[in-house]
Amino acid sequence: MKKAVLLVSFMALSLTTVTNFAAQASVTVTAHVYKALTVTQSQAMDFGDLYVTTGSSATKTATGAFQVTGEENASISIDYPDTVTLAGPASSSLTVDIQTNDENETLNGSGQLTKSFSGEVTVNATTAAGDYTGTATITVTYV
Repeated sequence: MKKAVLLVSFMALSLTTVTNFAAQASVTVTAHVYKALTVTQSQAMDFGDLYVTTGSSATKTATGAFQVTGEENASISIDYPDTVTLAGPASSSLTVDIQTNDENETLNGSGQLTKSFSGEVTVNATTAAGDYTGTATITVTYV
């Protein structure tokens, strides 16, 4: 009899189903794509004419400007080069020291910002006469 009860109990147990409990939730997924940043020159950094006499040097400061366009009211980071090399005649060169520090700014409600920056160049009696030119690369990123 005990064996029969045990057998019936095992059979009943094997017919029972185990219910798994699970929960689900819906999660909203969103993204905001920013407009591409553009940086354009609005004023060249022009040192003009530099005059040097024998045994002396001359230092001159100039200002350049650029415009940033992007997402309205967005925060940006502006990274200026420390120096810019100007190539001149006969493999000569000049170094412009950029005087403006890296900074964070905010684009206006139209997504624009015009920014000035300055640099300084020094020439001396050994500087070759002629025209010098170079390019300052300014990097702007969203923060």
